[in-house]
Amino acid sequence: MNPYDIAASAVPLALGLLYLAGLYAVFSDCIPYARARLRQRKRLKGPAVRKETLPSWAQAPARLASASLGREVSARAALAVLAFMFLLALAVSSRSFESAASVIYSALFCALPLVILRLRREDIQSRGSREGIALVTELSRQYRMQNRNIYRALENAVSSDGEFPLCKRQIYMLLLRLRAASGSREIRLACEDFSYALGTVWGSMLSACIRISAEKGSDVSMGLSDIADQLKAANKRAEERKRLNSEASRMTMFLVPVLYIGTMALARGYLGISPAELARNQFTTAEGLMMFLIIVILFMFNGTLQRLISRTRLDL
Repeated sequence: MNPYDIAASAVPLALGLLYLAGLYAVFSDCIPYARARLRQRKRLKGPAVRKETLPSWAQAPARLASASLGREVSARAALAVLAFMFLLALAVSSRSFESAASVIYSALFCALPLVILRLRREDIQSRGSREGIALVTELSRQYRMQNRNIYRALENAVSSDGEFPLCKRQIYMLLLRLRAASGSREIRLACEDFSYALGTVWGSMLSACIRISAEKGSDVSMGLSDIADQLKAANKRAEERKRLNSEASRMTMFLVPVLYIGTMALARGYLGISPAELARNQFTTAEGLMMFLIIVILFMFNGTLQRLISRTRLDL
């Protein structure tokens, strides 16, 4: 190839490269900003599209899993896991049962993880409800310190040393979703999921305060203080109920066995019945065995009832 032709081709190429280098030098400060805008727009667009394409009933398993596990769970992933479990159970049960029975058994097997997640959520909500005073007090303090900026208040509440570990997970998930929200609808959905995870009246009130501050920028410091005051009053009532329930629990756990042993001792001492005859009448006759089973069942029922009452949520 002729050297003059090579030089003639290289000159326009060099000029073009110099032109591109000049453009880069002029707009070099704008390129990272434009790249960040495009990346954030894509990130913000994703969750909104996914929420709009799925109905509310399809989001219920993911919502339950997120509240129970303390991490974000995709609705499509939750539905895929449930569908896989249903099909697997259907393939196994169809070999031994009829079609209708296999479908029923597969549906029950598919519902088992949902029941477990529901029980776990109830336990988390019961324990997390007692963290309300520490959470609301710390959030109210951070909200005033950060000049009524709810985002920075939530961020500092998560990184603080407050004694609310269960609620910290939900606050962290809420903060991520609020940061990624592109409009009032996404903010409202994030706050509704936060309220659903807490499962309390004070959680709904706190969620409403966060939504109003994040969406409209309104001052909600009085609302946070009012929630904290109501929680302190509710905690005093809960402590009084706990004291009364502890007395009833001690009566249930100790008085019933003592009375049963006392009746056996009275039968031996005053009626002159031997221990062997007492055991034979208690466990070999229909009347004695029925009475013993009734005592045991009522004892277990009262113990379970007392435990459920003592573990009720701290709420307004």
